[in-house]
Amino acid sequence: MQALIALLLISSTTLTVLGRPPSQTPQTKLSPGESQEVEQFVWAFNKRLRRTRDLTPFLTEPLAGKMIDRLFQEKENSPPLVSQELISERNLSELRKFWIATSNLAYLSELYVYTKLSVNGVRIYELPHRQQYPPNVARLMKRNPILSKWWEESDSDSSRQVAKTIEQVRSLTTTFQEAASLMRARFKAHPPEQTHQYRQNIVYLSKYLKVVNVDTCKSEKDCAGLPLHTRTITVNIPALTLVLVRMDGQLKILVIGQDRRMSERRRQIPYGMMPQEITDGNQDEHNLRKG
Repeated sequence: MQALIALLLISSTTLTVLGRPPSQTPQTKLSPGESQEVEQFVWAFNKRLRRTRDLTPFLTEPLAGKMIDRLFQEKENSPPLVSQELISERNLSELRKFWIATSNLAYLSELYVYTKLSVNGVRIYELPHRQQYPPNVARLMKRNPILSKWWEESDSDSSRQVAKTIEQVRSLTTTFQEAASLMRARFKAHPPEQTHQYRQNIVYLSKYLKVVNVDTCKSEKDCAGLPLHTRTITVNIPALTLVLVRMDGQLKILVIGQDRRMSERRRQIPYGMMPQEITDGNQDEHNLRKG
């Protein structure tokens, strides 16, 4: 599960084709009761998220927040747009706010793209910015000098345009928060789920939305601060992936991120977490209601 931390930073494409699920053991397969519990958890999560379009309450829960903090406590890790020089315990609060803001905007951008074009075989990193965000959002983001210069480069993923001061990090966080607010207002007036293109994309993605991955960490390094043999349950919902664990007898969110298999792409803003279990863990297919 150490990969959960390292892969918080990944923005690269993964394959969209699922192979046959490997053979399963009781530890890597959900019981009928567990399947029902996961289904109910996801339904409640979706219901709340559709009402608010805000990941902040989930990412500030103690367990999910702890995982974000561990990302920045690994000195060698540095998220896109932030200089490694800023990764320190002193800046942890601002870095956490930055990460949550990027995750929110990425989720909202994903929803926006779902309403505008088919994700079947699309490489979103090849799309112009005007197709990744509504025009008013793109204009707002380009007013941030770091983002503006970053977007001008041909390869944003290897850009050297980064925040070098904590004030610049705050500026990026504010820009992402303001952009997210604009997109929430748009979705409140025009819910993505009511658009024809969104519904078509969900049909195309339906086979991925049925997959549940179960994995167990087997070493202290893999468990990333969690108890040894902690079992993770990874589920896919439209535009997001949830990694769940059972703590104190209840399912809790460990990681929230974008599911790379839902469309072949990378993104031109830093965004969410991609658990490795999605691509090389054990797959347990269940039809989860999607709220």
